[in-house]
Amino acid sequence: MLSKINNRAGKVFTGAVLAGLLGFGASQASANIVFDLRTASGPVKQIDAPGIGNSVQLKLYAVIDNTNATQTDDGFTQLNGWMKSTEAAATGLFGNLSPVQVDSALGTGVSQGGVATELDGNSDLELGDTAANEASGTNWIIINGTATLGPKLGTANVNTPLEVLLGTVTWTQSNSGDFTNVQVAIRPKTSGSVSAKNMVKWQQDGVAKAVPFTDGQIQFGAPVTIGAVPEPASLGLLAIAGIGALGRRRRA
Repeated sequence: MLSKINNRAGKVFTGAVLAGLLGFGASQASANIVFDLRTASGPVKQIDAPGIGNSVQLKLYAVIDNTNATQTDDGFTQLNGWMKSTEAAATGLFGNLSPVQVDSALGTGVSQGGVATELDGNSDLELGDTAANEASGTNWIIINGTATLGPKLGTANVNTPLEVLLGTVTWTQSNSGDFTNVQVAIRPKTSGSVSAKNMVKWQQDGVAKAVPFTDGQIQFGAPVTIGAVPEPASLGLLAIAGIGALGRRRRA
């Protein structure tokens, strides 16, 4: 079942620490677009493991900055990406991701949910492909704003970021480990023309934007943590141990 809301503050702290340990970036105020994976119940970032063979539903959002008091000229256009799970230890919780079910409000006819593929050597299935195959668009997640590849615009005259639901993904547990972090990433395309390298496209305050996967305007929410995680004090010890290991590696 879902973790209790009254534990949310501690779990958000835990997720932030884990994000730092595992190399995930949290969203930043300077971002123009943030890709945020959430639990199906809302912005809570931690959910209990459902049990072997059972599944949890996650939702992927694009959050676009809005600085002119209207969302009508802000919109999501395109994401080329992949989705991965990262286990913090050998006893990590494994599970398989199913292709993203693109939201019906978007251009599903020219979108694809990604292919379930083993990408990290530990038997569970992620979505997308390896960097070695970045030139081929076959296996990646590709989500478009409309069937004509234009932006899906907002409709409200408010001075708040535009949130666009991109789709829903299912994670199915396959072992009895402790926890895993699930996160979206951008397809690491470095080949082709300048325009062919633009993996993320959106519109902000009436200005169309198209950028490669390395662009600083793209940011990410904290990953979703599935399963039981250490208490904050234990995470502190884990971080210290990691720092000590890095120090030993440098001295070696």
